[in-house]
Amino acid sequence: MAIFTKYGYDFSNYEKTSFKRRIQRILYKYEMNSILDLWRKILFDKEFFLEMKDEISVGMTEMFRNPDFWQKIASDIIPKFEDKPTLDIWHAGCATGEEIYSMAILLYEKGILKKSKALATDLSDNFVATAKKAQYDSEAIDRYSKNYLEYNPNGIGLRNYLCKMDEDSFVFRDFLKDYAFIKQQNLVSEPMTSKFDIIFCRNVMIYFNDELKIKVLKMFNESLKPGGLLCIGYFDALPRNYEQYFEYEESSLKLFRKIEVN
Repeated sequence: MAIFTKYGYDFSNYEKTSFKRRIQRILYKYEMNSILDLWRKILFDKEFFLEMKDEISVGMTEMFRNPDFWQKIASDIIPKFEDKPTLDIWHAGCATGEEIYSMAILLYEKGILKKSKALATDLSDNFVATAKKAQYDSEAIDRYSKNYLEYNPNGIGLRNYLCKMDEDSFVFRDFLKDYAFIKQQNLVSEPMTSKFDIIFCRNVMIYFNDELKIKVLKMFNESLKPGGLLCIGYFDALPRNYEQYFEYEESSLKLFRKIEVN
């Protein structure tokens, strides 16, 4: 409650086991002896709190992670929207941006990037800054290139979408960066007024308890257009009563279709 009062961030409904594990990691990283030491530091040092917030919200992401997932998005899901005049997408919990640029490349190769626009949000200011910069080190690009080739063996290669910045890093080309408006957002407390065709929220709700998951699912339902789709991560588990807001569209993808709520 003190963190919420001072900074406006509420972690009370995060999944307890995962949250405790992250707190233990923070204590070890900053060489603190007790929770009391951590508590004092949080309440009297805003810069430290912002660093700690990034530790809590650490993202699980890489480009074209699970290539079979991206293949099915390209072959089975995107064709459902090809006749629409626009395609609106929300990357909720976008972390450092790898999912954003994976989707931009997929849409470009499907020939519909120009009519697509995305909002990408994350709790972490540092993650958002990295996503906007769209610059990644060479070692990461080597890994992502392998994923891309698994996703699209006949593609032009990931490096053709990049400009070399220096010996150790690459940046994505501007036409891919233009795909998304990227901003900081607290998913669990800030309202969303825009409407979307597809929402990606992969490996984010794994850190929420059931009460918070339902709150977020309700918000996703309200943020989707009729017939809109929600895609969650392979490790995300939905609470039992999710059926009031979503039904399965494709179980192997963990893709759900919005239910119209009266």
